Amino acid sequence: MAKRLKSGDNFVVIKNWEEADLAVKTIGELQAKITELEAATDIVVNQAKADLAATTKPLADTIIANLDAVEHFAEEHKDGFGVNKSRQLNFGIIGWRKSTALKIANVKKTIELIKEKFASKAKLYLHLKDTPDKEALAKLTDEELASVAARRKSTDDFYVEPDLTKAANYQERSE
Repeated sequence: MAKRLKSGDNFVVIKNWEEADLAVKTIGELQAKITELEAATDIVVNQAKADLAATTKPLADTIIANLDAVEHFAEEHKDGFGVNKSRQLNFGIIGWRKSTALKIANVKKTIELIKEKFASKAKLYLHLKDTPDKEALAKLTDEELASVAARRKSTDDFYVEPDLTKAANYQERSE
């Protein structure tokens, strides 16, 4: 049974090998044009990012200077905060917030000690991510794969690989 193709508005019918070759040439030229446009866009975007960074740096520096000044003032006037450790001002709130972080010097050693100390409850304190290693599984036989509810599937995937150099040279000669 022949493979049924859906026709679209821009479906191109190729009648012979020469037309197929021209279609591949067109693909190569268009891919090269897209790459060229993306590179030009990257230049514009990178320049815009650099301009933004230059424009906002003095603003960010002023923010940091003001944060430092307010923090210094607050340190000098801790008695004005009361029991809440914060104070409402006209334009916002300043204060201290309790912040706790866990520092783990040696992750492997901590993992081993958690497993040793908590045994069956260790999973409560660890993130364990079990995922199949497809590269390792690929080395198994089909029977071994079937025993672990996996299978090997091979397909012939169509590809087009334009010779971008030839397409570019052809485009230059035709201009």
